[in-house]
Formats: sequence, structure tokens, C-alpha cells
Amino acid sequence: MFVVAFLRSGDRIEVGNYNSFGGGIAFAITPDQKVGSSGPESFGLFEIDDKTGTSLRGGNTKTLAVEIDMSRRSTVQTFNDPQIPHVGIDINSVKSSAANSLGTFRQVVDRKLAVFIDYDAQKQLLQVRLQNLGFAANTTVVPNKKTARLYLNYRNLRLSSIVNPESYVGFSSRVPEQENGAYVLYDWKFSTTWVPVSY
Repeated sequence: MFVVAFLRSGDRIEVGNYNSFGGGIAFAITPDQKVGSSGPESFGLFEIDDKTGTSLRGGNTKTLAVEIDMSRRSTVQTFNDPQIPHVGIDINSVKSSAANSLGTFRQVVDRKLAVFIDYDAQKQLLQVRLQNLGFAANTTVVPNKKTARLYLNYRNLRLSSIVNPESYVGFSSRVPEQENGAYVLYDWKFSTTWVPVSY
């Protein structure tokens, strides 16, 4: 679970200005901290082929990420992403294996979002839920997975075949397009439970 906000300094975004925020953040499981000359399209996680979104590290990519994308537009056909803002699951590529729209910028910018990511190894199921906690400046709502909306339900995902047994867990981001844009990561928690080897 993590809580993030995409903020702008000064007054809240007025009508007509929502589409210019840009940027994004990704929770990721990676094999190392090497980013090379990776650009903003991959959230700084790995170098990609600009035409396909596939990692240039090939079988060594070993990366799974859940992205909150605020800048890639649906006109970039090679990525097959929904209109921004959206949430996506990226497996060794920035071409999302699954994605879903988060609505409009008005529903996302200047608000705290609680993101719940759950993986069940026995069911080979990855679920991503989001809860809008309200305006970041004055919300007192506490994250609660029971009231969060299910955005992604990705099946047949054998995580052990994608990431290394020992990996790095953390966040990477893309710089906002606006000078007054900022991301605030308020809180995050990560936990694992061992499952039988025979699953």
C-alpha cells in the first residue's frame, strides 16, 4: 500500500488546465538499481525501444511495476494505454499488460490516492485497488482497502518467473511537465508471506 499525491503549487487547477500536469510514479520490483540512460517513458526503470516500449535489457530486465501515469497519451498507439491519467501493470516493458483509466485529472490532481497492490502466489493473481482520500490539503480520511475500488485484476501471473528471488522494491517517477508540479509520497508499507514451494 502507498499513499501519493500529484500536487501543484498555488491555486488548484482551473477548468481547461488539467491536461498539462504530466509525469507519473511507479511502484516497482527490480533486479538492481542500474538505470543506464533510461528516459522518462520508462519511469527511469530501464532503457526501452521507443517504438515498442520493450526493455533493451532483454531477459535481464526482471521488472514488474504498477504505474500511475499522468503524461502518456492514447495517441501513442504502440503502448496501447488508455487516456491519461491511468493505472497500469508493466512486465519487463512500458507497454502495459493491463491498464485502466482513472477518470479525469480533476479527479486525481491535488488529491491523496491510496494504492493497494496485492499479489496471491497460489492464485497467481495481482490486484490493484485505489481509494481517493480527498483533497491533499485538508483530508483526514484514513486508507481502507475495503472501501478502495478494484481497478486491475490480472490473472495467470507467476511472479517468480518474472522477478529475481532477491530484488529491490521501491519507487521511480517521471518528472511533471509543469514547473510547479510535485509528487508527495506520504506513506508506504510492504510485506510478504511465504507460501508452500509446491504452489
